Amino acid sequence: MSFFRRKIKADSIYTHSQKSGQTRNFNPIFPDNINYLQNYAVKKGFTDGFALSIKNIIGSGIVNTIVKEAVGNGLSCESSIDSAFFKNIPQERINEIQKQIESYFAMWSSDPVLCDYRNVSTLGKLEQMILRLAVSQGDVFVIVRIEKVGSVYFPQLELVHPLLCESPNGVDTDRIISGIEFDRKGREVAYYFKKIDNSQPNSYEWQRITKYSRNGRVQVVHAKFNDVHPSQARGRSLLTPETESLIQIDRFIDANLSKAVMQAGISYSIEKDLGVVEEATSTLDEIKSAVMQSDEETLGQTTYSEGGDAPLEIKPGMTIEMRPGERLKSFESSAPVTGFKEFMLAMADVLASDNGIPSSKLFKKFDASYSASQASMQEAHKNAEYWKSEICNSVLNEIYSQFVWCLAVQGLVEMDGYFDSEFNRKAWSQVQWYSQALVHIDPVKAVNASMLKVKYGFSTYETETRNLTGQSWDTVVDKLADERKRIIDANTGLANPLGLDDISEIEEAEDDTEKNNVENADS
Repeated sequence: MSFFRRKIKADSIYTHSQKSGQTRNFNPIFPDNINYLQNYAVKKGFTDGFALSIKNIIGSGIVNTIVKEAVGNGLSCESSIDSAFFKNIPQERINEIQKQIESYFAMWSSDPVLCDYRNVSTLGKLEQMILRLAVSQGDVFVIVRIEKVGSVYFPQLELVHPLLCESPNGVDTDRIISGIEFDRKGREVAYYFKKIDNSQPNSYEWQRITKYSRNGRVQVVHAKFNDVHPSQARGRSLLTPETESLIQIDRFIDANLSKAVMQAGISYSIEKDLGVVEEATSTLDEIKSAVMQSDEETLGQTTYSEGGDAPLEIKPGMTIEMRPGERLKSFESSAPVTGFKEFMLAMADVLASDNGIPSSKLFKKFDASYSASQASMQEAHKNAEYWKSEICNSVLNEIYSQFVWCLAVQGLVEMDGYFDSEFNRKAWSQVQWYSQALVHIDPVKAVNASMLKVKYGFSTYETETRNLTGQSWDTVVDKLADERKRIIDANTGLANPLGLDDISEIEEAEDDTEKNNVENADS
């Protein structure tokens, strides 16, 4: 009896077998209900994204570049109340309220005790973690609690890792999908977070937190990123399309590093010509004896064992006389794969461009022409602006609105008509977020371009000041006025301080100062 073994190949959703026997690649099948039994897939995606963002060289570089470019050390905010909405409130009053809100927010955001529920991070540090989760995981959960600090109530933020949001016991229902509870209209109403017991790491309890409190305040801010389906319950890591490629690249790098280490090692064998008569004492025995003697003289101990398993360490300056017909032969491993650097750079170009990052920015290597390097940096800045607007619109604006609400409720800042309507509350809570300024290779050219745009009405002082310095134009003007006054009052004798066009202005100001001093003395 003969047996025939037939090869069976598993079907893949990325291939489609035709009757002709040919295979057409990449014909993926996506279910109509993308959330159906997705608990495992979501958890696997979060785990892969998190691992690639901290352990993979290119994946970590992509995430770190986006975070540093978009957020830096933290975003600065500026109250942008629309004066046209409040027709009966003078502009001076609105400007005063804006400065008050900004002052309170600056103190709150820079103090971990005030803004962080765990009293560990400033708002800038939380912004970095929020964007890092948005890029590497695709989901952000922020629990906003109103806590009393001293005698004042402020929002305190608790950032929750997306892996902790999961359906109870890992089982989805018709209303609870991947840890999120929906109502009949498909709107998010509650979230289930795992409570970890450090004494029992494998035992979990689930805490249900509703999205809105009893008075309608948002308690949990959930933001999804990189989603590909309108009704998708959870987000998707930015590194998901490159997961397999990044894993294989890591293996490729490890293999080449191992080959390089092997190449650095030197090993020898003793070859003997045919017809050489074996003697009682061989050259190898003499080498062993010399090594043992050298160790006893230098360290007072023997490193070679009689069993012969331990490697022999040849000491510098050691000379062994070879017997007639014997010679040493070295073994060298082959060099790493030819074109390793070019291959890695080519792969990095593809992966970086897929995520909107020029490879020159990812590798911090600007060896191209001025125009090419500047274009690369501008493209990276556009990508950073996109991610900044994503976390601002989905997370930070809600946090800022609740902060302003706390100021209004406690009477810390008087905002006329704040509680009259939802529109009034939205109007008083308008804000603009700013990241670090766009870096210019040639600052002089950048300044000249900004001056021309302002001169011919293509831009504003505020916009160009932000682009060049990252600061507010109002802040710069107020500071310049203060510095100019101090220089004039101090009578330092500086020639044309602060770039004044007419030096006679300083002389007239100095004469007025002296005249006022004389009049005050006479009176």
